[in-house]
Amino acid sequence: MSKSAHQSSLTSQMAKVTSRGCEVVAITAILSLFIVVAVNILMRAVFDVSGTQINLMIPGAVELASYALLIAVFASLPAALEKGLIRVDVLTGMMPKGLREALDRFWYLVLFLFAAALAWLFTGQVAETFERGEVTQDWAIPLWIPYLVITMECVAFAVVSCAITVNPAVIKPESV
Repeated sequence: MSKSAHQSSLTSQMAKVTSRGCEVVAITAILSLFIVVAVNILMRAVFDVSGTQINLMIPGAVELASYALLIAVFASLPAALEKGLIRVDVLTGMMPKGLREALDRFWYLVLFLFAAALAWLFTGQVAETFERGEVTQDWAIPLWIPYLVITMECVAFAVVSCAITVNPAVIKPESV
């Protein structure tokens, strides 16, 4: 196997493993979001039926749902990249193949830089909230924990976009 083919295979594998891990995090976050919302809806019905006597609603449900949604959004970005983004090829469809490929690589390079900048900024937030000992309002969860998860997802986003920049064959568009 040539060095180029080995690098191509390595970047493809790295992107695939990173995407799968992010998919697991996104699915877990969405399921958590669903459970919190569903349980709170049911408990709200019990609360109403009981004439406000039985309150089994989850305290801080909005807080939990918000963080679950935030984590799900960031976790889904690498998988979305790896499966191919939705695109409208009206203009690029008229361009020569070489120019189209160069523009695609440039786009993924920009995404890599954006993801790296987000990871850098969130790393600062992790350090700052850790040093200050900041916690969430209702559950008193240390704020650095959700920021750390988001930072790791931004790093994963950067890894996948870098892998696609280096090897565009990493993209596996879903069949229609």
